[in-house]
Amino acid sequence: MNPKISIIVPVYKVEPYIHKCIDSILAQTFTDFELILIDDGSPDRCGEICDEYANNDNRVKVIHKENGGVSEARNSGIDRAVGEYIIFVDSDDWIESYSLQMLNENISDPKIDVVIFGLVKDIHSKNKLIKSESNGFYKKINLNITELSNNFIYFLNSVGMHPSWMYLFKAKIIKNFNLYFNSDLVLYEDFDFNLRYLMNCNKITLLPDALYHYNLYVSVDLLAKRNKINIISDISTVCTSLFDFLKNTVGKKDIEKQVLEYILPIYTLCFRNIVIHRNKSDLAYKIIMMKQIKKDLVFNILIQQYGYSLKFYRILGSLLNKNLYLAAYFLILVKFNK
Repeated sequence: MNPKISIIVPVYKVEPYIHKCIDSILAQTFTDFELILIDDGSPDRCGEICDEYANNDNRVKVIHKENGGVSEARNSGIDRAVGEYIIFVDSDDWIESYSLQMLNENISDPKIDVVIFGLVKDIHSKNKLIKSESNGFYKKINLNITELSNNFIYFLNSVGMHPSWMYLFKAKIIKNFNLYFNSDLVLYEDFDFNLRYLMNCNKITLLPDALYHYNLYVSVDLLAKRNKINIISDISTVCTSLFDFLKNTVGKKDIEKQVLEYILPIYTLCFRNIVIHRNKSDLAYKIIMMKQIKKDLVFNILIQQYGYSLKFYRILGSLLNKNLYLAAYFLILVKFNK
């Protein structure tokens, strides 16, 4: 008999954290699950550690593969999963012992297509926990996809809902609609997947409970890991998915301004990334980035319909239209080099 829940954990270079992650899953009060560990070509002992757990617990399955990134690893887990529901856990994070039990209690209605829950952000510095921040919904809410879409920007701004590990997915929807993570994306690959999944949902449950512990290490330069020549394409892809989701589920023009206001900080992240790497990339790279920004369809919509009310974006758009790429770069440098 197949397990109720499949837990998919991509594993790569997390030897100091992997034991806590796996132990938190195996200690669940709800036991009808399979744990799929994907060793994504990890160069440390992670692969061996995964095999040790599999040898001691028949609920644990291990996939060893060449390194291909977190999206490819998750996709391998999707192909292997046989549970009725799927949840993703990152290998340097952990979950509360009652997490699966609570999620199972909230899928007693088979019409519920997804459960979205809260998290605790555990902030570390120099290997010490310095602060924990809870982030979740204010109460349990059952709603349909139209109700979620009508308030989607509010939920995004107040709770987040970007990470896939905030979701309990129905495996049938993932497999019937052939949903996989876009392995070409480095930025917002979770959000892109979530949006495409939600487009195929009807009933949703939002839980206030913080079931997941996300570890954030402030000494790590997260943006520095995302120095990628097609970062503009990544941002454009997820913004297009957001537009498609809202268009297909709501179809109202009056939410367009809210969407544009929401995605503005996403492009701001891109500009900060350009500044962070000013000493790590040559000027030709900066010019390529400026040209990509100029041609990006979503960014142009943003500038035309909202951005021109803001001085920085008004000037940036004007410089790009005149092909003054170097000047555009220095404008970004002045704006974000603070």
